[in-house]
Amino acid sequence: MVQPTPQAATGTMDLPGLVAGRPQGNIGLDQLQPLIAECERRVRTDVARELHDRVAQPLTALLMVLEDLKQDPGDRRRVVRRIDVLQDQVRTALFGLREVLCDLREQEWLDTGLVSRLRGELERTAREHPDLDLRLRVSPRWPATVRSRVGEHVLQIVREAVANARFHGQAGRVDVGLSVSGRRAEIVVGDNGRGLEGRPLRPGMGLTGMHERATLLGGRLAVCEQPGGGTRVRVSVPREVLG
Repeated sequence: MVQPTPQAATGTMDLPGLVAGRPQGNIGLDQLQPLIAECERRVRTDVARELHDRVAQPLTALLMVLEDLKQDPGDRRRVVRRIDVLQDQVRTALFGLREVLCDLREQEWLDTGLVSRLRGELERTAREHPDLDLRLRVSPRWPATVRSRVGEHVLQIVREAVANARFHGQAGRVDVGLSVSGRRAEIVVGDNGRGLEGRPLRPGMGLTGMHERATLLGGRLAVCEQPGGGTRVRVSVPREVLG
């Protein structure tokens, strides 16, 4: 979420990017209205991205599992396993909704479980899609504790990239890597799928969300074809933003 930036000289608070364009002296209502409209647009964009990534996606996955269960209920043990998956999806959606509410209240904490949460997310995806080979590699230099909002951005970027590799790229293998080199930290998701096949990237909600999250972390997003086939998503951010 966009966070207010304190201005030490005046004691006021401005949204990033709006300070430079602020009129000097007395501000009339007609001058304030464009700034208010821009603030409202940014808030709507942030909330839409967070709800899409943290709530809508888990609920969509939940519906898909329910439809599959309805078509082929299977034996009791298989039904129990599917119910476990459904419960995980509901927990994920509820956790995501709580995090959105915490962000709106500007509550911040340190996340000590990012890697374990990410590993659990990938393991659940592998259980749901047994034909998909998912691998996670975490550099020893990756910090054990990160800022909570940073951790959530990283988790959602990986989640979206893996979903794109499976659904759009039809990949059979996806490699996820978290690494730190010098003053940069990188999140890389590579797959062996169809690749871009010469097609231009379409800025859908998922890709737009990844780009916005990378920007909020002070980094950049790059999506390209891998030399051996498939697609690579790389997000590079300053090491200090991790915490």
